Amino acid sequence: MEKMRLYFSLLALACLTAHAQRTMIEEGRTWNCEDLYPSPPAGAEQAYFDESKSVYVVHCTYRLCGDTAIAGNTYKRMLRNGQYLCAMRQEGQRVTLVADGETDEKLAFDFSLGQGSAVVQKTEATGYGIDVEAVDQVVVDGVARLRQMLYTDYGMLADIWVEGIGSMDGPLPYWRNGWATPVHRFISCSQDGERIFSASDFFVTQSVQKPYVGDSRTAPRQYDLQGRRISGQPQRPGIMITGGRKIVARP
Repeated sequence: MEKMRLYFSLLALACLTAHAQRTMIEEGRTWNCEDLYPSPPAGAEQAYFDESKSVYVVHCTYRLCGDTAIAGNTYKRMLRNGQYLCAMRQEGQRVTLVADGETDEKLAFDFSLGQGSAVVQKTEATGYGIDVEAVDQVVVDGVARLRQMLYTDYGMLADIWVEGIGSMDGPLPYWRNGWATPVHRFISCSQDGERIFSASDFFVTQSVQKPYVGDSRTAPRQYDLQGRRISGQPQRPGIMITGGRKIVARP
């Protein structure tokens, strides 16, 4: 009898500590983000110049609002600054989307991918591949979420995915279409007006497989948007990648 009580106690503890799947596509889920430009963006009157970073900034709000049906499937409508952008749905740990004006469904996130899984296959066009380098959990306000560290095949941090949240780009992994201006930057995610995740939470140091912060004893490597190594100071303004992050560089 004592062994049975111990067994059920351990089983209950395992159930309490097991990872619960976090849903990303929920009505009212909202993301606050920023787009960064090296020069004034055309047609963006709301852009302002950030002197501390020497970039032009446009604030963006993404929000899931209402349902829509496409090819027999039910999606949530994704709005960007109040304008319809795409439709998104989630099955298990896979999040897919259909862009405005299109009918083909595309994969946005797959939170089921394990360590070593390919996210982007290397081709002559891209010149690089992206794999899941490590998988762990990040705990914010007592909520555990799956975290995937994505690295290029030349050792650069490409992105971080967090289940139920999205990526460091926000709710859409823009880099799937290639490195491009503007730089997209996640600020926060909220549900029904309550903040549930902030940009700094991507880097909460709870990794159990591989540390993902750079070695402070060496200078971070720098690359252009085509993945080519940059030595020294940039010769012209533009977007570059340093220490695993996209930044706006000025000579």
